[in-house]
Amino acid sequence: MATDTHNPAPDETQPMRLCMDARMLVSAGGTGVSSYARQLLQAHATIGRDHALLSDRAKLDQPAPAPLGRPGRWLRALVPGARNAQVSTDAGGRDLVVSPDVFRVAQVYFDVHRRPLRVRLPGRSTT
Repeated sequence: MATDTHNPAPDETQPMRLCMDARMLVSAGGTGVSSYARQLLQAHATIGRDHALLSDRAKLDQPAPAPLGRPGRWLRALVPGARNAQVSTDAGGRDLVVSPDVFRVAQVYFDVHRRPLRVRLPGRSTT
């Protein structure tokens, strides 16, 4: 029996291997960083099916939500443990994994707890 080691089927019990920041995919032209992000997304799709786009908002062309601003971000970062994310579809039809204000909260969380913030993806038993 042959197995495909380059593109194995996703295993729901294992953490997702590739999760990319979707914020730089907003513009069609843009900076070198957005061009790099589009190429990285294309490479992710070539490597395998087990990848996702992480965003802090469901509509990438809208400002990121920041409930209660900076004080609210610090309060949310003080709570230990993983943050839940939900699946959403952006205007371009891409599936996004969305966790509000996740990038800024993650930075504060790291400053406070000295470890990365874990994000629990929908339909997965691990983070």
